[in-house]
Amino acid sequence: MQTDCFFCHLRTLEKQIKKFAPPEDVRKQLVGEFIDKYTGLQKQYNPYAAAAIHAMIRKYLKVEDPYESEKAESNRKALEIVKEWRKNLDQTSYKAYQAIKLALAANIIDFGPGHKFDIAIDIGKLQKQELAIDDSSSLFNSIKNNTKVLYLADNAGEIVFDKLFLEQIAYADITVAVRGFPVINDATMKDASIAGLQDLAKVIHNGNDAPSTLLDRCSAEFMNAYREADVIIAKGQGNFEGLMFEKDPRIYFALVTKCEVIANFIGIEKNKTALLNSRRIDKTKK
Repeated sequence: MQTDCFFCHLRTLEKQIKKFAPPEDVRKQLVGEFIDKYTGLQKQYNPYAAAAIHAMIRKYLKVEDPYESEKAESNRKALEIVKEWRKNLDQTSYKAYQAIKLALAANIIDFGPGHKFDIAIDIGKLQKQELAIDDSSSLFNSIKNNTKVLYLADNAGEIVFDKLFLEQIAYADITVAVRGFPVINDATMKDASIAGLQDLAKVIHNGNDAPSTLLDRCSAEFMNAYREADVIIAKGQGNFEGLMFEKDPRIYFALVTKCEVIANFIGIEKNKTALLNSRRIDKTKK
């Protein structure tokens, strides 16, 4: 875990403490455990550290889903504005390409510390941008009739726009995977149901509470789907961090670079959209 990630996690603690306003002794216990465990956490990849830190937050604040209200609002707003975007897609050529750009833009929905966004405005802005890295041709060429596609969802609200894209490749055999338990504003089975993903895909959860896909912690059901997939589309920075060192050409990462650490690692600017195959990742940076 880099020092920038440490400060990001520290801001997360501060944000949740201010939101739930626990007694001072609880605040000290939460911050104290974070500091006590930091030496061990900093030796781990960020998704593992993030899972441990958010488990601390749930433990001390005694809240199973700290971002429940934010997720509900994201889903509500996304379902409200997606109707207009659907009309726009119906009137455009290259629907699949425009739809994946839209799904990419929706990755801006994130309640991480210091990250501010307006769903309606920012999705529109990002959707108009050219992709900083664009491996969409390779992706679409890989998806044929009955191709087994495993789609690793990221955030609540965002998955409403993921559905628009998945409708364009409904000829494939699609499985969507969400988080096994609430963590940050990542999508769970409840959010997938609200978005209506079950109408066009098999929906499973990964059995884990990390804001990522950590293969050594995922359920047997998820791992079966992972092994059997012909194409894997991994949304968001969390899934990128969990799978970026997998030498697996089946994986396509689809994300907005919302922090300097990930942007610098990929080699593009912050706040850009990218769709890149795993082959592009410099494994020597591990």
